[in-house]
Amino acid sequence: MQTTPAPSSDLFGRHDSARCRIMQAAVDAFGRRGYAATSVREIVEHAGVTKPVLYYHFGSKEGLMKAIMDEAAKAVSAVVEHARLEGGTARARILRLCESLQELVRAHTSELRVVHAVYYFAPELLPKIDFRVFERLIVGELEEIVGAGIRTGELKPVCPRHAAVLVAAVLSAFLDEELIARDVPRTEVDLEPVLDLTFDGLCPSPTA
Repeated sequence: MQTTPAPSSDLFGRHDSARCRIMQAAVDAFGRRGYAATSVREIVEHAGVTKPVLYYHFGSKEGLMKAIMDEAAKAVSAVVEHARLEGGTARARILRLCESLQELVRAHTSELRVVHAVYYFAPELLPKIDFRVFERLIVGELEEIVGAGIRTGELKPVCPRHAAVLVAAVLSAFLDEELIARDVPRTEVDLEPVLDLTFDGLCPSPTA
Protein backbone atom coordinates (compact mmCIF):
# COMPACT_ATOMS: atom_id res chain seq x y z
CA MET A 1 0.00 0.00 0.00
CA GLN A 2 1.35 3.42 -0.97
CA THR A 3 1.24 5.84 1.93
CA THR A 4 1.37 9.62 2.01
CA PRO A 5 4.16 10.35 4.46
CA ALA A 6 3.61 12.85 7.21
CA PRO A 7 5.69 16.03 7.09
CA SER A 8 9.21 15.10 8.15
CA SER A 9 11.20 18.19 9.07
CA ASP A 10 14.29 18.10 11.25
CA LEU A 11 13.27 16.42 14.47
CA PHE A 12 14.96 18.99 16.71
CA GLY A 13 14.32 22.19 14.75
CA ARG A 14 16.87 24.39 12.95
CA HIS A 15 20.30 22.82 12.63
CA ASP A 16 22.02 26.14 13.27
CA SER A 17 20.41 26.73 16.66
CA ALA A 18 22.37 25.96 19.83
CA ARG A 19 19.47 23.90 21.17
CA CYS A 20 19.36 21.75 18.06
CA ARG A 21 23.15 21.26 18.05
CA ILE A 22 23.12 20.19 21.69
CA MET A 23 20.32 17.68 21.12
CA GLN A 24 21.99 16.21 18.06
CA ALA A 25 25.33 16.02 19.87
CA ALA A 26 23.60 14.21 22.72
CA VAL A 27 22.00 11.73 20.30
CA ASP A 28 25.41 11.05 18.74
CA ALA A 29 27.09 10.60 22.12
CA PHE A 30 24.29 8.55 23.69
CA GLY A 31 24.29 6.36 20.59
CA ARG A 32 28.03 5.69 20.84
CA ARG A 33 28.53 5.43 24.59
CA GLY A 34 25.11 5.11 26.18
CA TYR A 35 23.30 7.61 28.37
CA ALA A 36 25.03 6.79 31.67
CA ALA A 37 28.56 6.87 30.24
CA THR A 38 28.14 10.17 28.40
CA SER A 39 29.23 13.33 30.22
CA VAL A 40 27.85 16.83 29.83
CA ARG A 41 31.36 17.95 28.89
CA GLU A 42 31.45 15.52 25.98
CA ILE A 43 28.10 16.76 24.71
CA VAL A 44 28.92 20.46 24.86
CA GLU A 45 32.33 19.98 23.24
CA HIS A 46 30.72 18.10 20.38
CA ALA A 47 27.99 20.76 20.04
CA GLY A 48 30.47 23.66 20.17
CA VAL A 49 28.82 25.34 23.16
CA THR A 50 29.55 25.80 26.85
CA LYS A 51 28.00 23.98 29.82
CA PRO A 52 25.99 27.06 30.86
CA VAL A 53 24.32 27.04 27.43
CA LEU A 54 23.25 23.41 27.90
CA TYR A 55 21.99 24.14 31.41
CA TYR A 56 20.11 27.21 30.14
CA HIS A 57 18.20 25.16 27.56
CA PHE A 58 17.76 21.87 29.42
CA GLY A 59 18.72 22.25 33.08
CA SER A 60 20.64 18.96 33.21
CA LYS A 61 21.60 15.88 31.21
CA GLU A 62 18.36 14.29 32.36
CA GLY A 63 16.44 17.33 31.14
CA LEU A 64 18.22 17.00 27.80
CA MET A 65 17.12 13.38 27.47
CA LYS A 66 13.58 14.37 28.37
CA ALA A 67 13.64 17.01 25.62
CA ILE A 68 14.76 14.37 23.11
CA MET A 69 11.91 12.15 24.27
CA ASP A 70 9.42 15.02 23.98
CA GLU A 71 10.48 15.82 20.41
CA ALA A 72 10.22 12.15 19.43
CA ALA A 73 6.74 11.98 20.97
CA LYS A 74 5.70 15.09 19.02
CA ALA A 75 6.90 13.46 15.81
CA VAL A 76 4.94 10.28 16.52
CA SER A 77 1.86 12.32 17.41
CA ALA A 78 2.13 14.22 14.12
CA VAL A 79 2.29 10.94 12.18
CA VAL A 80 -0.76 9.62 14.04
CA GLU A 81 -2.72 12.81 13.33
CA HIS A 82 -1.67 12.87 9.67
CA ALA A 83 -2.75 9.24 9.17
CA ARG A 84 -6.06 9.92 10.94
CA LEU A 85 -6.98 12.80 8.64
CA GLU A 86 -6.73 10.65 5.50
CA GLY A 87 -9.66 8.42 6.50
CA GLY A 88 -10.58 5.18 4.71
CA THR A 89 -11.44 1.69 5.92
CA ALA A 90 -10.17 0.44 9.26
CA ARG A 91 -7.80 -1.95 7.53
CA ALA A 92 -6.42 0.78 5.25
CA ARG A 93 -6.05 3.20 8.17
CA ILE A 94 -4.14 0.68 10.26
CA LEU A 95 -1.79 -0.21 7.42
CA ARG A 96 -1.21 3.47 6.60
CA LEU A 97 -0.47 4.30 10.24
CA CYS A 98 1.97 1.42 10.63
CA GLU A 99 3.78 2.18 7.39
CA SER A 100 3.98 5.88 8.25
CA LEU A 101 5.53 5.07 11.62
CA GLN A 102 8.00 2.77 9.91
CA GLU A 103 8.95 5.63 7.57
CA LEU A 104 9.38 7.98 10.53
CA VAL A 105 11.81 5.55 12.15
CA ARG A 106 13.73 5.23 8.88
CA ALA A 107 13.95 9.03 8.58
CA HIS A 108 15.11 9.55 12.19
CA THR A 109 16.81 6.27 13.06
CA SER A 110 19.65 7.68 15.16
CA GLU A 111 17.35 9.81 17.34
CA LEU A 112 14.73 7.11 17.86
CA ARG A 113 17.39 4.45 18.42
CA VAL A 114 18.60 6.47 21.42
CA VAL A 115 15.06 6.71 22.80
CA HIS A 116 14.64 2.98 22.28
CA ALA A 117 17.96 2.15 23.95
CA VAL A 118 17.38 4.39 26.95
CA TYR A 119 14.04 2.70 27.56
CA TYR A 120 15.83 -0.62 28.02
CA PHE A 121 19.25 0.39 29.35
CA ALA A 122 18.84 3.52 31.48
CA PRO A 123 16.67 2.45 34.43
CA GLU A 124 17.89 5.49 36.35
CA LEU A 125 15.57 7.58 34.16
CA LEU A 126 12.50 5.57 35.12
CA PRO A 127 9.89 6.67 36.12
CA LYS A 128 11.12 10.28 35.87
CA ILE A 129 10.62 10.25 32.09
CA ASP A 130 7.34 9.02 30.61
CA PHE A 131 8.50 6.32 28.21
CA ARG A 132 4.97 4.94 27.80
CA VAL A 133 3.84 8.00 25.85
CA PHE A 134 4.60 6.18 22.58
CA GLU A 135 2.56 3.17 23.62
CA ARG A 136 -0.40 5.38 24.55
CA LEU A 137 -0.25 7.30 21.28
CA ILE A 138 0.00 4.26 19.03
CA VAL A 139 -2.13 1.71 20.87
CA GLY A 140 -4.73 4.38 21.63
CA GLU A 141 -5.05 5.28 17.94
CA LEU A 142 -5.16 1.61 16.90
CA GLU A 143 -7.88 0.97 19.47
CA GLU A 144 -9.93 3.87 18.09
CA ILE A 145 -9.56 2.56 14.51
CA VAL A 146 -10.57 -0.96 15.51
CA GLY A 147 -13.56 0.38 17.41
CA ALA A 148 -14.68 2.34 14.35
CA GLY A 149 -14.28 -0.76 12.18
CA ILE A 150 -16.43 -2.77 14.59
CA ARG A 151 -19.16 -0.12 14.57
CA THR A 152 -19.35 -0.13 10.76
CA GLY A 153 -19.33 -3.93 10.59
CA GLU A 154 -15.99 -4.09 8.78
CA LEU A 155 -14.39 -5.89 11.72
CA LYS A 156 -15.93 -8.56 13.88
CA PRO A 157 -16.86 -7.62 17.46
CA VAL A 158 -13.63 -8.32 19.31
CA CYS A 159 -12.14 -6.40 22.22
CA PRO A 160 -10.68 -3.27 20.57
CA ARG A 161 -7.91 -3.08 23.16
CA HIS A 162 -6.81 -6.65 22.53
CA ALA A 163 -6.81 -6.10 18.76
CA ALA A 164 -4.83 -2.87 19.15
CA VAL A 165 -2.21 -4.60 21.30
CA LEU A 166 -1.92 -7.40 18.72
CA VAL A 167 -1.31 -4.97 15.84
CA ALA A 168 1.06 -2.89 17.99
CA ALA A 169 3.09 -6.03 18.74
CA VAL A 170 3.48 -6.72 15.01
CA LEU A 171 4.43 -3.10 14.39
CA SER A 172 6.92 -3.14 17.28
CA ALA A 173 8.74 -6.11 15.75
CA PHE A 174 9.23 -4.20 12.50
CA LEU A 175 10.26 -0.96 14.21
CA ASP A 176 12.78 -2.87 16.33
CA GLU A 177 14.16 -4.25 13.07
CA GLU A 178 14.71 -0.70 11.81
CA LEU A 179 16.44 0.35 15.04
CA ILE A 180 19.04 -2.41 15.28
CA ALA A 181 22.56 -1.74 14.05
CA ARG A 182 22.87 -1.61 10.28
CA ASP A 183 25.48 -4.40 10.18
CA VAL A 184 23.04 -6.87 11.76
CA PRO A 185 21.34 -9.09 9.13
CA ARG A 186 17.75 -8.09 8.41
CA THR A 187 14.67 -10.25 8.31
CA GLU A 188 13.53 -10.31 4.69
CA VAL A 189 9.84 -9.82 5.52
CA ASP A 190 7.63 -6.85 4.64
CA LEU A 191 5.15 -5.25 7.00
CA GLU A 192 2.05 -5.38 4.81
CA PRO A 193 1.74 -9.18 4.36
CA VAL A 194 2.24 -9.72 8.08
CA LEU A 195 -0.52 -7.22 8.85
CA ASP A 196 -2.68 -8.97 6.25
CA LEU A 197 -2.15 -12.23 8.11
CA THR A 198 -3.06 -10.46 11.35
CA PHE A 199 -6.39 -9.50 9.79
CA ASP A 200 -7.06 -12.75 7.94
CA GLY A 201 -5.92 -15.12 10.68
CA LEU A 202 -4.30 -18.53 10.51
CA CYS A 203 -7.43 -20.65 10.60
CA PRO A 204 -9.29 -21.52 7.40
CA SER A 205 -12.72 -19.97 6.92
CA PRO A 206 -15.51 -22.33 7.97
CA THR A 207 -17.20 -24.03 5.05
CA ALA A 208 -20.88 -23.47 4.49
